[in-house]
Amino acid sequence: MGHSKNLVVIVLVSVLFFSFLFFVCGNFNGHSVEWVRTYGSHSGRNVIQTADGGYAITGSAASWNIHGYNNYTGVLIKTDSSGEVQWVNSYDYLFPIVVQSDDFDCLLTSSDYDSYGFIKVDVNGQEQWRKSSGSYSDSVRRAGVQTSDGGFLLVTFVSVNPWLEDVFLVKVDSGGRELWNKTLSTGSNIYGVSISGMVATDNGGFVLAGTWSDSGFWVDRNFWLAIYDSFGNLIRHNYYNDSSSRNYVTAVGQTVDGGYILAGDDGVDGWLVKTDSLGVEQWRRCTAGLVRLDSIKQTSDGGFIVVGNYSMLLRFDAFGFLKWKILLDMSPSAVIVTDDGGYVVVGVSGRSVYDDQNICLVKFAPESTSISSILIATVVATVIVISIACVIVCKKTGRVPVFRVRQTREN
Repeated sequence: MGHSKNLVVIVLVSVLFFSFLFFVCGNFNGHSVEWVRTYGSHSGRNVIQTADGGYAITGSAASWNIHGYNNYTGVLIKTDSSGEVQWVNSYDYLFPIVVQSDDFDCLLTSSDYDSYGFIKVDVNGQEQWRKSSGSYSDSVRRAGVQTSDGGFLLVTFVSVNPWLEDVFLVKVDSGGRELWNKTLSTGSNIYGVSISGMVATDNGGFVLAGTWSDSGFWVDRNFWLAIYDSFGNLIRHNYYNDSSSRNYVTAVGQTVDGGYILAGDDGVDGWLVKTDSLGVEQWRRCTAGLVRLDSIKQTSDGGFIVVGNYSMLLRFDAFGFLKWKILLDMSPSAVIVTDDGGYVVVGVSGRSVYDDQNICLVKFAPESTSISSILIATVVATVIVISIACVIVCKKTGRVPVFRVRQTREN
């Protein structure tokens, strides 16, 4: 009888221990790396998942040109679903943005020293058309999206003089023909506005997000979100700030409820700001100590996946509370949610400029898959412990322990 009681205690302790282990792993490290790939001597800038389940990656390398600025060259890498290279295109300009078009092709947005541009390539990397202009000197691209009508929109900075720059928008149709362009004057100096991202809306319009300063100085900055119609006319805009005057938006995304999520920092801590479809703030969260959040995407459960400085991958719930974070062996620049619910992170291999600099692509398994694996391992471990306990009892008593169910006799 005593040995049976000891067995029951061993079983209960084992179940509690492995249940606790499952809880800890599932909540704070419920993810696993499926594969890691590195490519060439470039820096990874952006990544999308293509319609065939593979990936399109943009990268860049820098050198000095005759103007004294960094002369960037770009690369577009197409891989299969396992990250294996299918083809590589090299360009004489920087292409930080890549957009998946409805007809399976990829669109690149770029600017060299004296022009902005689009290049459309098909699934095999063959150029279909390009749109560029040399009339906007020192244009600096910021974001590009495909609009709901099948066209494309590019937003850039255009330098008016050494102290002033405006926001320039250009809209082209699906064949690259320019439909309209518009200059949004900041009315301030070069520090007055900074566009960090753009989101296309279902009605053909778009949203710009970034940092705005009425005074034009770094010490007076606010989170900023502006909603435009399909012709680039401003509908409304909102400012968001806290006790700090050094707020800076680094990324924006649209949420499943039609609202928007802003990621940024105040120079000390990272911040998340959630708005509704009109840009009205719903909540904000401070990610203490994480100074920069570089890329954000919404997950299938309504939460968010983010890459930030210090080589961090961070997971937040739907209300902006941190669920887990991990340290990556790379310097990340962007993250996406894949079709299977996992994550892909692109950036530069290593955490330091002294490390080897290559484009690095990391695929993480879906969290549900990772947690299921942990659950299976927990059940197996529990069964093993129970089996060992049974063997110990058998050796001491000479009989197999049996759990008996006491039945009540009916009158």
